[in-house]
Amino acid sequence: MDHVARLGADVVYLTPIFTARSAHRYDAATFDEVDSLLGGNAALDMLTKQAHAWNMRVIGDLTLNHCGAAHPWYQTGSNDVRAKEREYFYFEPGEDGVERPATWLGVSSLIKLNFASNRLRDEMYRSESSVAKKWLRGENGLDGWRIDVANMAARRGEHDESHEVSREFVAACHEEKSDAYVVGEHFQDGRADLAAGGWHGVLAYSAFTRPVWAWLRADALPVGFPNSFLGSAFGVPRRDGVSMVSAMRAFTAGVPFDAVLRSWLILDSHDTPRFHELVGDRAKTKVGVGLQMTMPGVPMVWMGDEIGMGGVTCGEDSRRPMTWQNATVWDNALFEWNRRCITISRSSTALAHGSLSWLHVGSDVVVYLRETTDDRLLCCASRSVHAPVQFPAAMLQCEKILPVLGAQPTSMDGRIV
Repeated sequence: MDHVARLGADVVYLTPIFTARSAHRYDAATFDEVDSLLGGNAALDMLTKQAHAWNMRVIGDLTLNHCGAAHPWYQTGSNDVRAKEREYFYFEPGEDGVERPATWLGVSSLIKLNFASNRLRDEMYRSESSVAKKWLRGENGLDGWRIDVANMAARRGEHDESHEVSREFVAACHEEKSDAYVVGEHFQDGRADLAAGGWHGVLAYSAFTRPVWAWLRADALPVGFPNSFLGSAFGVPRRDGVSMVSAMRAFTAGVPFDAVLRSWLILDSHDTPRFHELVGDRAKTKVGVGLQMTMPGVPMVWMGDEIGMGGVTCGEDSRRPMTWQNATVWDNALFEWNRRCITISRSSTALAHGSLSWLHVGSDVVVYLRETTDDRLLCCASRSVHAPVQFPAAMLQCEKILPVLGAQPTSMDGRIV
């Protein structure tokens, strides 16, 4: 908590905390208790109590799409065709005629949940004793949820009740805690889901992460870097600033702006390689952080990014335990850069909910304006040396520019350079 406070963040997002068989805990064996390896329910209560005392919030991680094969619902439903729990899952006949459960991407330990069942909806979020409401309840309750693989939840083949379930889930959370925040993981194109309402926002992989990766990546990727590009079948392409901005605009087109503002801006996550490994250059890493902290959305820093922790492959390599030996391995200059950018982000109403205007888009440099009626921030991000970018001072409707980070712009003959 001291570290988070020093960094300047005010929300802690926890990956799954429920008892499970795996280290990642997305194969929940129960939704009723915190894993004893993490300190159990008492530890979570202590964490949220301290966070709230410091005016911080805590977000939990819930998988609506599946539970673990060890979960009592599945154990009962798979062994008794008459059990009410059987309708919580998809049991489908195989080529041999034997019924088997549907799973997440064929992983046998992750059993797909079927929200055609009203009983399951009651268990997960509708009833007063539901999973969603139980953990939000009370003074020391969680403050919201990140929904794992939200784009797959309540969907299988032609059966699609995802929009209804997402709206119901958020409404149920608000019944318990009026300001609860719910964000959905969406690796692909989340526009249709956001336009339909439901999740407050999504993880902006398509609208932010992929475009920034393609713009700032190193010429040669590190050995062992995955060939897939965040769920796609191809590697990380190298693109210019025009392509980056085009992709950003395409994947936010038609999305309500409040959903854009509530979506997570992530440079990487526990499911990806570390961004700084992809970039291979601390200066460009800082450019990525600057974009993350000034674009519309909610910046989310994956644990250890702020100190330059390693992780080249997807999965466990990027899930190394946090290193606390500051003097030996921390990149303190990177930590300070993150801290300064977060301070600017939190002190600006324009960055919190202001509009976005692209003023210049070039191959190696982009300039944009975030503004409200009371606050305006001019942002310039470059990946390499470039020709000076000039604007008529009248275009910016200001007499002078006060620098908050980076080089001081200059004024010349009625132009800002």
